[in-house]
Amino acid sequence: MNPSPHPPDRGVLEAARDAPERAGRWGRWLRVVAFAMLLAWACASMGLGFWRALGAWGGHDLHAYWMAGHFVRRGENPYAAHFEQRRPQGPVHYLDGYVPEGQPVHQEGMSTVPSNTAPVVLLLHVMAYLSWPTARALWACVNLASALAAPWLAMRLLRDRIDRVGAWMVALAFYGWSAVRNALYLGQTALPVFVLMVSAVALSAGQRPVLAGLVLGVALSKYSLALPILLLFGLRRRWREIGVAVAVQLGGACAVAVLARQTPWGVAQTYVALLSLHLGQRGIDLKTLLPSDSRLALPAALLLTLLVMRALRPRLGAPWSSREGAGDARHPIAPQEHWTLCVSSIWVLLVAYHRVYDAVLLLFPATRLVGQLRAGAQGRGHPARAASAFAAVVAVVGTLVLSLPGSLGGAQVAGQPTHVDVAIAGSLVMLLAMLLWFDRNASLDLDLA
Repeated sequence: MNPSPHPPDRGVLEAARDAPERAGRWGRWLRVVAFAMLLAWACASMGLGFWRALGAWGGHDLHAYWMAGHFVRRGENPYAAHFEQRRPQGPVHYLDGYVPEGQPVHQEGMSTVPSNTAPVVLLLHVMAYLSWPTARALWACVNLASALAAPWLAMRLLRDRIDRVGAWMVALAFYGWSAVRNALYLGQTALPVFVLMVSAVALSAGQRPVLAGLVLGVALSKYSLALPILLLFGLRRRWREIGVAVAVQLGGACAVAVLARQTPWGVAQTYVALLSLHLGQRGIDLKTLLPSDSRLALPAALLLTLLVMRALRPRLGAPWSSREGAGDARHPIAPQEHWTLCVSSIWVLLVAYHRVYDAVLLLFPATRLVGQLRAGAQGRGHPARAASAFAAVVAVVGTLVLSLPGSLGGAQVAGQPTHVDVAIAGSLVMLLAMLLWFDRNASLDLDLA
């Protein structure tokens, strides 16, 4: 007769029963610690960027538009003034009471290249009615407000697909990015333009095509950043919005032409000349990952473009949300459209010249990663867990890379890549590869709907 088996130890049973509760407690503590670290770094990073924006070297890039505004005030072509190396002279009467007499108005060592097209130059010329310290402080506040609003507006595109904890994690991580810190410090237009881009999508989904087109038209002044939204509207066949946006750009060019007493074709030539100034520079694009004397930059960009077009081709013939009745105010963008927006955003950052502040475009992939994490947590089976784990690793590594402290001045102003630029460029390649791999392995590309 076999002896009866020993009864299980009571301690083992209690430990097994309490294991899920202990795991839950550890998970909550980890979330609290992660939230606290992100909050502290976000406050420190944005505080540093805003503080330096108000300093002597703050607003480096804004200065170009402030100075161009002086020529607009006088009815002159601001682009021609740049290429002729003219500088505004005093006396200039400002609304805040400051009147510089005799000395040059411009600030030495600041940017003088108004890189955006006419609508932004004309809108920002109002800054030229304020003295430089006042204009710099006002624009720093505009940039700060844009930075605070940007992640929440981007997450509205995936409404109901990101929970509250994930939303706060995305927002705090974004506030700690070097892209935001540098945009604040340099007085860049990237943050307000990003807000306009997302607003155009929401307005179009809310059946306000004319207003959406006006907003997109202004955003296209920084065309290297706003191109993904233009592509999205083209795929949606939102021709009215695109038409209004093009009209805004043409109207701005015509307004500058009238000021300069020349044809719009002359303004277009200055656009091309401004574009050529950036062709040889290196930022967070593919050129940064290649030797400085390499001739592989153009072939690499063309190869990447072909790969992206091949990945997008199945979606080009698919019924998009605008024809299916989706894309309404509650869900401004469908999951497949959001995937396309993520891929096109990374593609634009890699194939064209961009600086670290333009990495605000990565908010689109960041929100998708968080949605991927939530979908993976709610899914079942190995594919869901694998996709969720992969997204978690990419999210953590990406947050660390995008938050790296780097040069806030000299190296960026000189147009030379920093260690942050190289790290971000490499991360962009890996992130694009991940999105394309998920697309090829449908079982791992979880539906965010």
